[in-house]
Amino acid sequence: MQLSTAQILEDYNGLWTNKKYTDLTLICSEDKELRAHRVILAARSAVFGAMFEYDTKEAQEGKVELSDVSLEVCQEFLRYLYVGKVEDR
Repeated sequence: MQLSTAQILEDYNGLWTNKKYTDLTLICSEDKELRAHRVILAARSAVFGAMFEYDTKEAQEGKVELSDVSLEVCQEFLRYLYVGKVEDR
């Protein structure tokens, strides 16, 4: 049995929406926090991959500060990393 791309994206969207098993906190502007999965971010972003591969502060603490990025932008960025699209506004 082979899963369809649509099913895989639906599964990843489920991870994104229910935040189950998250192991990382992104801290956006105004100290707003979003939970995420290191493995997803590392797989989809070379920057996050390098950050978690080495003994960085972020890897040790499980927190990434994006203090100059709004909560809305952080949310759409994560949605893009998880499911490859952003919401139409």
